[in-house]
Amino acid sequence: MTTVHEGTNHFPEMQSLNYQRLPAEEQLRRAFSFLQTMNVRRTVRSLSPEPVPFKLVEIAIKTAVTAPYGANRPGDLSWSQIPR
Repeated sequence: MTTVHEGTNHFPEMQSLNYQRLPAEEQLRRAFSFLQTMNVRRTVRSLSPEPVPFKLVEIAIKTAVTAPYGANRPGDLSWSQIPR
């Protein structure tokens, strides 16, 4: 079991936006690729007995807090580890 120490920052540091406009053809290719991915995506309502590496969970949380939502307040995300 991995221990998370109090005071540890699990949220990504804010980085400056380095925006580069893609050519229209590349924008369309990426948009279509994303649409295909989302069309096969499903919600899973059952748990696997297989353990998940802590680093993978940590990266998933760091990714989740970058998503735009209501008040856009990072840090409102929580998670629990179920002991075996």
